Amino acid sequence: MRLPALAGLLGAGREEVRHRIGRPAAERRIGDHLWQRFEGDGWSLRVRTDAGGRVASWTLALAEGAATLRQVAEPTGLWPACAPDGIPEREPVLRRHLPDPSGGPDRTLTATVRGGRLVALTAFDEPPDWEPPGAG
Repeated sequence: MRLPALAGLLGAGREEVRHRIGRPAAERRIGDHLWQRFEGDGWSLRVRTDAGGRVASWTLALAEGAATLRQVAEPTGLWPACAPDGIPEREPVLRRHLPDPSGGPDRTLTATVRGGRLVALTAFDEPPDWEPPGAG
């Protein structure tokens, strides 16, 4: 399974998204936001762009799931930025800081776990809210 390149996708413009990932399988505008869905072999990617046309969040869903965070993060270009690794059967929710490549505040990366497998990664252009500011 070949996963899309996700490192630096937060904040990228719509044209950059299409250049990196291709044409979306579906698009839907809701208010000022544009939602796009991209599909590949064993994965789908939902991308939300804000009113300025920049990626505000994305969710990568995996058909088969993964045994570790690194198994998904490495081929998408997010490793080692989102380290440490996590094993879904030991952690019900995997939450990590995702450094901003431009040096701004950290962003948020959350992994969804079902049946002991990591089935989705979601990134937001917002600092982590599960701990006090400056704790990470």
